[in-house]
Amino acid sequence: MVGMRTLPVRPRPPVFRGALHDARTATRIGRWLGIAFAICFVTGLISHVLQHPPPWAADALPSRPVWGYRLTQGLHVASGIAAVPLLLTKLWTVYPRLFAWPPVRSAAHALERLSVGVLVTGSVFELVTGLLNTAQWYPWPFSFVPAHYAVAWLTTGALLLHLAVKAPAIRAHWARRSPGTLALPAADGPDRRSLLAAVAAAVGAVTLTTAGQSFTPLGRTDLLAPRHPGHGPQGLPVNRTAA
Repeated sequence: MVGMRTLPVRPRPPVFRGALHDARTATRIGRWLGIAFAICFVTGLISHVLQHPPPWAADALPSRPVWGYRLTQGLHVASGIAAVPLLLTKLWTVYPRLFAWPPVRSAAHALERLSVGVLVTGSVFELVTGLLNTAQWYPWPFSFVPAHYAVAWLTTGALLLHLAVKAPAIRAHWARRSPGTLALPAADGPDRRSLLAAVAAAVGAVTLTTAGQSFTPLGRTDLLAPRHPGHGPQGLPVNRTAA
């Protein structure tokens, strides 16, 4: 009829027919990613405290073993690099949920989506800036250390909140015989195992080709590392000259 207004039609959310966008896959990848993030966060705190010690602890910080700092920061870089393929796989697994309708169903759901937004943004920021820091390339106007440190706390807080909200789903899909896992199509099992094997291979490859910059036994395989442990005066790598 002339003059009659038509109500806007709600856009139909996309349909994702691919398998493995499920809670079991997200739980398995999330478990590995959580371990990598935990190692990266703790070793990052160690580095920050040693480089910027609080006045009350400056004289109490240990200076032994002499290889301790190299070990912790080698783990920091290695876990951060290993987290890259894990984070990409995790995002691929859960991205269909971004298109769920309605966008917010309850206060708890709003809190979950807020924590996910902070978690994803913070994780990408930490990994990108951390990788560029290993190459000593800083294409941004802010200071790396305070920004990296502050966002690490924000990301960790968002991760803990996300784990608390998702605890029931994680518990239901934690093990192979968990109730939630048993409810999933059995036909997806081989594909899930293939995906996890491919992710494990990717993590192993990036670790093997970069960890040699900190762990001398792997020095021959550090093809992608920005520096090599045996290069420099008297076999000592120099990060930055005094001049």
